[in-house]
Amino acid sequence: MRLQITTRHYELPADLKTLAEERLTRLKKFFDQIMDIGLVLSTEKHRNHAEITLRAGGRDWKASAEAGDMRSAIDDAAAKIEIQLKKHKGRLTGKKGRTHLGEAMADEARAAEPTGVEIEEEG
Repeated sequence: MRLQITTRHYELPADLKTLAEERLTRLKKFFDQIMDIGLVLSTEKHRNHAEITLRAGGRDWKASAEAGDMRSAIDDAAAKIEIQLKKHKGRLTGKKGRTHLGEAMADEARAAEPTGVEIEEEG
């Protein structure tokens, strides 16, 4: 997993950098195949903006948040992308146990057929 942090019009303190790294590496527990995570931090006037771009499993996810301080913006954006990953993971695991309608009907038909042949003799 590659983590890239970019800042625009903002000087990144060391403690905020470690917080961002911890928060973003925590995303691996939701999805194992994370290739790249990009974090863009910018400040415009008195707004702090954090944008996370995540590439995993052939898909891209994006989340962004604005807040009064950069720490809150990072937490909000990470929470948004966590929701997206949980939703995607739920879709993947929810489809594993399902069968097609035709297969289910064929199984019922096989169960309804008699298994043995009985011959009655009169005598």
